[in-house]
This record gives sequence, C-alpha cells and structure tokens, in this order.
Amino acid sequence: MSNSAFYRGLELAQTAARGAAADPATRAASVQAAVDRELAASPSAAVRACQAGCSFCCRHPVGVTLPEAIHLRAAIDRLPPQQRQERIAAVTAAATCTAAMPWGALAALACPLLIDGRCSVYAARPLPCRSWASFDATACERHSRGAGDIPCDTDAFALGLGASAGLGPDGQAELRSALAAMLHAEPDDVERAFAAARRAGT
Repeated sequence: MSNSAFYRGLELAQTAARGAAADPATRAASVQAAVDRELAASPSAAVRACQAGCSFCCRHPVGVTLPEAIHLRAAIDRLPPQQRQERIAAVTAAATCTAAMPWGALAALACPLLIDGRCSVYAARPLPCRSWASFDATACERHSRGAGDIPCDTDAFALGLGASAGLGPDGQAELRSALAAMLHAEPDDVERAFAAARRAGT
C-alpha cells in the first residue's frame, strides 16, 4: 500500500471539501466525486474487475465518516417509501445482531443496504466501498467462501483511506451501527448519534 497514494487522497479530500458547500452531505459528495475521478484516471482502472452486480466486497466491514453517514442517511430518506422502510428495518436489525461481534466477524455478513446484490444507495456509497478494487472477480467469489486471497489495487484503497482521513478527521464509525443510530435520531441529533456509534475496527 502506497504512502504517496494515501497522502494524495488526503490532499484530494482537503481540496474538494474546501470548494464544497458547508453542509456535510454536499462535502462528502464532493470528496467522493474527486476520488472517483482520480480512480478512473489511474492506469490500473482498465484492469480492475469490479462491475455492476458484483457484490462480494459488500461483505467486508466498512468504516464511515460523519459527512458520509449524513450523505447515506439522506440517500435512504430519498428512497421510495416502502423501500426506505425496508432499508431502515434491515439496517436496524443488522446493527442489533452485530453489536457484540468482533470486527473481523463482520466480513461474513452482507451489507444491509444491498437489494438483490446491488447497493440501494450506490451513488452515496462511502469511500472504502469506492476505493476497494479487485483485479480478479473469481478470486473475490472464492474469498467469499473462505478460500484464497483477493488481488486488489492497494494504491486505490490507500487513496480512499487518505480521502477518508481528510473528510472525517474525527474518525470513522462502523457503517451499520452509525446508520442505525442516525436513522432513528432527530435531525439535530445525528452528530451525537454518530459519536455514540461503534468505532470502525473495534
């Protein structure tokens, strides 16, 4: 994993956030768009195996920054009413079921934002989801069954980690825990709900 890619991501986030509106969701979207452009322009983009409908990586535990969690909450709120209620119920149930699980055990569980193998809020997905890039989809499938490793674009992931650090200097929360708390909080209490959520990696 490249230190230079990490710091490039940090710089991208700081630059994009400065040029964005003050509200956290817009800031998150601006940083995510900057990272998307950088990843698309990378020489390795042409050989990444990730494509629509492939969701093996959606079983990895994910840390999310506060601006991204607010962006995700807004995206869930914009879903059609029935789908919105289903996602809120799925996220809440997942957060409850996984609260006592160690971080590593989360790798076996599908993200509660998936519907038929596709992310229901794909445009708002957080930076770890955007920057995790495999070079071999069959290796991802094998890994999902507990066999083998995934040859991945470590520079792309380092770029995403750097951007996360720039966007959320106060750290990351585990996606299920943060979203469950924030979806049930009043708009004025979402930051407090995020702060009380499980920290990423714990």
